[in-house]
Amino acid sequence: MSEWSGSPTLDRSIHTAMLDLIARAKKYIYIEQQFFISSADDEMRSLPVNSRLDVLAAPLYNSFKSLSRAGRSAVRKSNGVLRKISSKSSTNDNDDDGGGGNDGNDGWGDDGGASRTTDAADGNEDDAALSGLSPRHNGNHHTLIERAKERIVEFEEKRPHLRANMRKLMRSKNNDALTRESVHRTTIYNKVGKALFDRISRAIEEGEEFRVIVVLPDYPEGHYEREKYSQAVMHYQSHALCLGKDSLLGRLIATYPHVDMSQIVQFSSLRSYGFCGVVPMQENVYVHSKLMLVDDEHALVGSANINDRSLLGFRDSECSVLLENAADKVGAFRKLLWSRHLGLDLGSDVGLLNDVPQCYKEWQQRALANTAIFEKVWPDCPSSRHTTLASIAAAAKGPLDPGKLSMVKGFVVDHPKFFLAEEQDLLPPISRREGALVDYSMFQ
Repeated sequence: MSEWSGSPTLDRSIHTAMLDLIARAKKYIYIEQQFFISSADDEMRSLPVNSRLDVLAAPLYNSFKSLSRAGRSAVRKSNGVLRKISSKSSTNDNDDDGGGGNDGNDGWGDDGGASRTTDAADGNEDDAALSGLSPRHNGNHHTLIERAKERIVEFEEKRPHLRANMRKLMRSKNNDALTRESVHRTTIYNKVGKALFDRISRAIEEGEEFRVIVVLPDYPEGHYEREKYSQAVMHYQSHALCLGKDSLLGRLIATYPHVDMSQIVQFSSLRSYGFCGVVPMQENVYVHSKLMLVDDEHALVGSANINDRSLLGFRDSECSVLLENAADKVGAFRKLLWSRHLGLDLGSDVGLLNDVPQCYKEWQQRALANTAIFEKVWPDCPSSRHTTLASIAAAAKGPLDPGKLSMVKGFVVDHPKFFLAEEQDLLPPISRREGALVDYSMFQ
């Protein structure tokens, strides 16, 4: 929380609680999340940036963004003027001599219409009109609206010119597509990825038996083949998890090349199937929970994702509940949850569920086996085999050999960490509306 959401101070307690739980973990960390966008490196930079940037790109982009803000501001302020005119019209009709509601600060300005008229005479008519000028100015209520419309028209007239320049710039970059990434360096500030790296490193160096399981959706909400929102989140998340030397897995493997990280860290998703009549159907079980379980003793559950939007405190407002030293509740909940994900019986398989290292092996084997079955029945489903959109388009369309589905047990599958990893432009170019007007830090 922050000042804008009603808090007198900046509250980052959920972020602090996550870091503290990870640092204190002794045996395992289990995470379910809708998003995982964090950085594992010391400087908190996890996302790649194109190194070659034409000097025209940033000025063009900044001009575009400035005009966009001006247009939106004109709309907002003109709407505000309309509301003020409507609410005060009855009183203003009787106050043309400057009396009545114009004593002091009446909501139209700091000192009434006279000084506003002087400001306008100094060449700032548009700014004055859109900043709260009294509707009595010049005796014409419609003047303000007309000026607002002029600002919007100006914006609309200049936008095609800026877009044309952007397209020209794009065409000149034959082998290095210009994206929003090129214009703004992307910095991730939350430290959850770094905390996991540090705790796993300590376990390796001290010879501890330690496990981490992270459950995420197969892919973000939306259609990964055509929706830029979904593709942008996939881009950020894959670079946080496994792509590049600053990702969590990338840094672990680079630091400890002799260690099989699959025996320590498991990224999973959930997938289900059913029948529509006699036709088999499959779907991504969209993980929307925000859960962290540690050592069958501590639990953190609430609304906060692992990304900057949720954890920095001055953006989205979030709420989580922390349970500490609650082994009876946390342990029982973990066993119930894992038994469902793995297709185990809470009674007959309780011995396996009690043994976290053995249950981790079962989890890993079950995820790989279920993944193989789904990929055989639906070759075009999201998978690490498909590193490009062209690969998905060329794959056979399922279902094929649906009899194999009887061997699926539980819901866990391997998270497709390298899905679309070779796509070069998951972020939209800034020559497009989505690239130029949408602030992609909202997805981080």
